[in-house]
Amino acid sequence: MADLYERLKFAIEIRLMVARAATPGPWEYAVVEGRAYIGRADTLPSVAEVEFEADVHHILATAPDDAVRRYEADLERLNEHIPKRTAMEKWAPQLDGLLVDWLCAGHGLQPPPWPCPEFSRLAAVYQIEVTG
Repeated sequence: MADLYERLKFAIEIRLMVARAATPGPWEYAVVEGRAYIGRADTLPSVAEVEFEADVHHILATAPDDAVRRYEADLERLNEHIPKRTAMEKWAPQLDGLLVDWLCAGHGLQPPPWPCPEFSRLAAVYQIEVTG
């Protein structure tokens, strides 16, 4: 289960690194002679030509500064739900703590299914396979 945490963390950190390396915003677009261009205002229209206006708006909505904030927030969410290997004696005292299971730190004393829903959502976003 810690493997899932490590794979998710790696996937987020790689995207964060790429976003931090990209040209920071604010990004804008301009239409010159019927062609749409996107980039920083001081570099238009010479940065990148974009074929469809819908693509322009999508790219603007995922500018590097926005992506950095989103990836940092996802890392915080991930760390709030970090898996911990814990003796289950709180839930099965008659077994003298012989049961050991993965718990999600974000759910306190109540053992949720593992992976917890938050991990499952993050795994889906980052296309990380969740195996039982």
